[in-house]
Amino acid sequence: MNRERPSPAHPGGSGATTATPARAVVIGYGCRLRSDDAIGPLAADALARLRLPDAEIHAVDRDGTVLLDLWEGRDLAIVIDAVCTTGTATPPGTLHRWDGLALPPPASAVFPSSHAVGLREAVALGAALGRLPRRLVILAIEARTFEPAAAPSPEVESALGRIHALVLREIAAT
Repeated sequence: MNRERPSPAHPGGSGATTATPARAVVIGYGCRLRSDDAIGPLAADALARLRLPDAEIHAVDRDGTVLLDLWEGRDLAIVIDAVCTTGTATPPGTLHRWDGLALPPPASAVFPSSHAVGLREAVALGAALGRLPRRLVILAIEARTFEPAAAPSPEVESALGRIHALVLREIAAT
């Protein structure tokens, strides 16, 4: 599994170019050290073990600008992230699927981020710069907590199987 794909435009990149990228990229986005926020990287870890054909898997815990490097030029990008919808009684572990290109996530969807550029801002920046994939699917898992140094809640961890099924379905449709 790739943690991130270095590129000449990304600080810390090797400057080396990679072979033709896979048609699809799956990005588990979040911080492993913030309880339910770890669901994205945990899903990426599990999906990487499946060795999906024609899909790159990345776990990203950096600023959202790295997402542009990962999804640019792809037929499909799937971003898995924790979310907290405000003003709703949505139970933890609920899985949301949003078309990241057709509609932004609802205003009630808050993607808690410790970075200056989170998922919502990365999508807007990618649109402004013409650096979005052909299809962008956001799989957001309703979180219970973002406490530091805590394990993910059982409700959120139980969503992993549903996440895997949706990722496989999305890739098959590409």
